[in-house]
Amino acid sequence: MLAIADKLDTILSFFSVGLIPSGSNDPYALRRATQGVVRILDAFGWHIAMDELIDSLYALKFDSLTYENKAEVMDFIKARVDKMMGSTPKDIKGSRSCRIKLCCGGYVGSSKVLS
Repeated sequence: MLAIADKLDTILSFFSVGLIPSGSNDPYALRRATQGVVRILDAFGWHIAMDELIDSLYALKFDSLTYENKAEVMDFIKARVDKMMGSTPKDIKGSRSCRIKLCCGGYVGSSKVLS
């Protein structure tokens, strides 16, 4: 669980200060961090609604940091999961990769993880 928290904090922090990967440019390995989150959730079979988790993280208030660019973070996570699964939501029906469902009503896998 600590690894997921660390990876999500890294992703949200970098996006908040405007360090958002573009094209093939990802000098801070945010794509790899996102893939790590998905792999951990899948490996342990944890069913965590990613959209709700991200909403909760954005609700946190710190003295020196507030998370920003929420829509960009969710789009980034969706794109990473799509890339990892190698198909679009409508193409996924019954494979092992069908354990991951992403927020905002879009399937990228199963019905329980990443809500």
